[in-house]
Amino acid sequence: MFVFSLLSCNTISYDEYNQGYTFLFTLPVTKQVYVKEKYVLSILTSIIGWVVGCLLALVTMFIQNTLQSFTAVLSFSILLLPALLLLQCINIPIQLKFGSENGRNIRFLLTGGIILAVILLSKLPGFSTINILDFSSLTAPPVLYACIIILFVLLSLAISYTISSHIMNNKEF
Repeated sequence: MFVFSLLSCNTISYDEYNQGYTFLFTLPVTKQVYVKEKYVLSILTSIIGWVVGCLLALVTMFIQNTLQSFTAVLSFSILLLPALLLLQCINIPIQLKFGSENGRNIRFLLTGGIILAVILLSKLPGFSTINILDFSSLTAPPVLYACIIILFVLLSLAISYTISSHIMNNKEF
């Protein structure tokens, strides 16, 4: 899944390579259309990667005769798609703003900061017993949680798209 989604970010690297933006914007492509295309490509490759990953998991479980655990894997994989889309919400603006080399360093520092924050939070009293994958303690209907997650992802995509559009409009080639 993650490889599929990273392929769409790699297209941005190829676009900026060897003054590719200068050539690209001589075509009938505006900066707004370019940003839209990158988000559509990113969402489509993420969904395709997610479907391929789920199908591979299903086939593997069928071959190993462990289909009874498929519901657990499916419930976990349903959470991976929004996480993957949120990752793209972060990756695309960083890639557009800082380029491929500096963007890689920024993503590395950002990921390290998030991991450090999670480790530090887990050391605080009361946080070490929380299991985010334990769905048995949920009191509201699962549909409500699904709607909240979908709305959060859509809001994140809208904010990320706005930031990316602003970044591209301010770039000069």
